[in-house]
Amino acid sequence: MKLLIFFFFTIYFFTFTRKSDSSSIRRIKVLPRTGTGAHASKKIIYPPEIMELKAKQIASACLLIEFESMSNREGDFICRIIVKQGYGGSVPVEIKPSLGELLRPPKKNVSIKEFDERMSKMQGFQRVESSYTTSLPITSIVDSLHKHFPLTTIGSANFSFEKKLRLMGLLPSNNETVLVLLEASHGAGKITVCCDDVVAINSILSLVKRAVIQQ
Repeated sequence: MKLLIFFFFTIYFFTFTRKSDSSSIRRIKVLPRTGTGAHASKKIIYPPEIMELKAKQIASACLLIEFESMSNREGDFICRIIVKQGYGGSVPVEIKPSLGELLRPPKKNVSIKEFDERMSKMQGFQRVESSYTTSLPITSIVDSLHKHFPLTTIGSANFSFEKKLRLMGLLPSNNETVLVLLEASHGAGKITVCCDDVVAINSILSLVKRAVIQQ
């Protein structure tokens, strides 16, 4: 049995794939495990039990998780579950969504001019920058970012003619604004992140850079 988890806010998608042998797996179900900490899961809506998975058969399920409280710190959230099979086998799973995956969309859209003006005013601890190199084409960089972050693009949905990509979101705990600017040039570029939260800003920069340079 193979278990794949795709994060999107607090909704999690599971894919169960049976190996190519002739036997079946019966009664696959997701069960809770004890979680601790201020940001452990509070409530989980589990998918219905899968009665049987035959050879080469695939089944998908959705898990909805409500956490005890919100946080702007990377690694604070955790949910523990068990995927159990009818013949007695079980697989423990820990779900740890990143801060980037929990960012919220802005409450209202802003213009490119407003975005640039806000970024120019944020200096000192409100601003971090990092260069990057990548083998990904520009269009793939955009796709990779949107797979990892629910950030809203400002202006063009892709890099503009000046090879800039502007992104905006809100922190999950207090709705502080996060501004992200990517500047690209021949497989390299610069990432700038602006935010009032001194802890969250470095986590977001690291997560954005990881998404940009991944192969």
